[in-house]
Amino acid sequence: MLRLLPVMLMVVFVASAVAAEPVRYVSDELVIVLRNSASASGAVVTSMPTGTRLVLLESDSESGYGRVRLDDGRIGWVQERYLINHPPAGLRAEVAGKQLAQAEAELKTLREEHGKLQKEFARISEGRPPPAPEALTRELEDLRTQVQQLRQQNESLAAAGGQSGERQRTLLLGGALVAGGFLLAWLIRLLWPKRRWGEL
Repeated sequence: MLRLLPVMLMVVFVASAVAAEPVRYVSDELVIVLRNSASASGAVVTSMPTGTRLVLLESDSESGYGRVRLDDGRIGWVQERYLINHPPAGLRAEVAGKQLAQAEAELKTLREEHGKLQKEFARISEGRPPPAPEALTRELEDLRTQVQQLRQQNESLAAAGGQSGERQRTLLLGGALVAGGFLLAWLIRLLWPKRRWGEL
C-alpha cells in the first residue's frame, strides 16, 4: 500500500494540472516545428519530436495554428492537427514497458520473501530452533573470548594476591617476634633483682 502512495499522489497532481490547463502532445509525426507566428512563414523557434509535452494556450481556428508553451517555458505556434490529447503510442509503450519491468522486479522480490516465509513456517512447524544470524554469532564469539580473557586476568590477580598475602603474613610474624623479644627483655630487666657491686 505504501509503495502505491507516491503513484497515487502523482496521478492526483497530474489530474489537477490537466484540469487547470489543456495539455497536448506532439502526435506520431516524426518532427514538427514551433514557429513565432501563426503561419507557415513564421520563423522557426525549435523543432519538436514525437511525444513532446506542451500546454495549449489558445487556438486560431482560421489559420489552424495553436499557441503553445513548452515545459522549458518557450512559447510559439504549431499546427493543431499535429496535436493529440494523450501521449502517442510509442511513448505510452515506453512508459508501459518501464512499469512492467518495475512490476516484474517487485513480483520477484515478493516471491523471494514468500519462499523465505515458507521455509520459516516449515522450521517452526517442525519445532527446530531458528538459525542464529551471522552478526549475532560473531558477537557471541566475541563475548566468549572476552569472558575467557577476564577469567585469565582474574586467575592472575588471585595468584598475585595470594603471594602478597603470604608476604604480609611473614612480615607480621617477624614483627611480632621482634616485639615479643623487646617485651621479654624489658620484663627481664624489670624483674631481675638489682645487685650492688659489693654483693657480687
